Amino acid sequence: MRASLGVAFVCSVLAGTPALAVDLVNADTRPHRLEVVEWGEAHAFTIGPGVTLSDVCLVCVVRVVDGPGTSAEENDIVVIREGVPRVGG
Repeated sequence: MRASLGVAFVCSVLAGTPALAVDLVNADTRPHRLEVVEWGEAHAFTIGPGVTLSDVCLVCVVRVVDGPGTSAEENDIVVIREGVPRVGG
């Protein structure tokens, strides 16, 4: 029960604050397999062509699997063009 109340409290606090998180945009016409590393934990997923994902991470490294990567934080927008992720596109 305590854990549920703690989660509810955190969610209510976060809901009232502006998001300062990294957004991710795939500007390419093909999907890309990505890895996002935040606080030492890696998450892999595929982003489709023309897709935008909001609030991906707070401070992280975004990289194309078997390819280049970039560091991003807070309200950065990481844009993938020609298979290369860059902050600000």
